[in-house]
Amino acid sequence: MTAYTVTATSNVTNLTNGILLRVKVLTGAASVASQVGAVKTAAAGVTPFYDQSVTTTVTGSVVYGVIADGVNNNSFTADAQTTLFDNVGDNVQGCQYGTFRATSATGTPGPTTLGSTTTASDHGSYAAVEILAAGTIAENASSPAPVSIFTASTVTTASFTPPAGSLLVAMVANCSGGGSTPAPAITDNSGGTLTWTQLVFFSDASGTTAGVWVAAVPGGSAPFPYVPQLLPN
Repeated sequence: MTAYTVTATSNVTNLTNGILLRVKVLTGAASVASQVGAVKTAAAGVTPFYDQSVTTTVTGSVVYGVIADGVNNNSFTADAQTTLFDNVGDNVQGCQYGTFRATSATGTPGPTTLGSTTTASDHGSYAAVEILAAGTIAENASSPAPVSIFTASTVTTASFTPPAGSLLVAMVANCSGGGSTPAPAITDNSGGTLTWTQLVFFSDASGTTAGVWVAAVPGGSAPFPYVPQLLPN
């Protein structure tokens, strides 16, 4: 098995610092090409803003997401159906960064409210995506610890060794400083063996970004592609 590090670099035009990167190693997930699940993005303007409805599409999927608040660095509070991984206060930029997942895999597909009950009036970004399964999705113990920094615009995980054939899910939040903001760049030290695919990204013009990327770890048995099942008439 190969060891990796993953790097997230902000592409903010005015180079505002402040960024969080969380990488999860998943087994039992569908192939990258088959990751066509539901996505949800939103900007602040509703209450509670960070608690959005995601309409899942298949049984066994798991929603992963990112929230970023640019007004202040008040903590997020997970709602009843959400597990909050990260809740990082950036007191340099005055931002708050969070990553999360649906606590349970999808049972009956349909609308599910996920995120934080924290309210926001402006400067907020929400991005979530439904990760589809090829079996039972599980988070592998090789997942590296999250990394964040408030005095630079790039972060790199510690080295980790994921199982061959697993799916890497990179979740990134950053304080953009406002204006038009392209998505961060996700790279790795694997010598070009990983291809990162952006599944969802949102940039609030007032000052934050949130996004989720995936990459397949080479080797192992290829995961089965997701094939929709047609119900009888």
